[in-house]
Amino acid sequence: MSIHIIDRRHAGKDIVAFFAALTSNALNLGVGQNIRFDHVITNHGSAYNVHAGACIAPVSGTYVFMYTLMSFFDHNGHFQVAHNGNMVCKLFVVGNVAGGTWATSAGSFVLYLEKGDTVSIQNVDPGEYLSGGHYSFFSGFLLKEMEHDPSVVG
Repeated sequence: MSIHIIDRRHAGKDIVAFFAALTSNALNLGVGQNIRFDHVITNHGSAYNVHAGACIAPVSGTYVFMYTLMSFFDHNGHFQVAHNGNMVCKLFVVGNVAGGTWATSAGSFVLYLEKGDTVSIQNVDPGEYLSGGHYSFFSGFLLKEMEHDPSVVG
């Protein structure tokens, strides 16, 4: 049997993880508007800023993010992942099918972030809708803290 001693001065300082859900329906969203997931359930490292509707990296490193978005009944939704306000990838939720329905889009992505970089889910088209009620959510965590992006050579 081995005993591991944790120095309490350093325990948990590098933990960065957040999970936030949308409580109310988001109606009439503007172009480029961040989705503000207003119910912050977990926020180790204070990475998620509910007022900005974005993860703000407290340290540089590789981060993993997940999202689930639920369409408003009988509406399609067009959204995007934004890194420092720039589109990384697009998300589409199809709720406008025969007879109307709700639908979800879910995925995950990995990004290298410098300290202070932002990641958000943004609306793309004017007047979009998104279902709340905790059916839409955004989460992420720090996979590995790094000084610089290892994929950049030179």
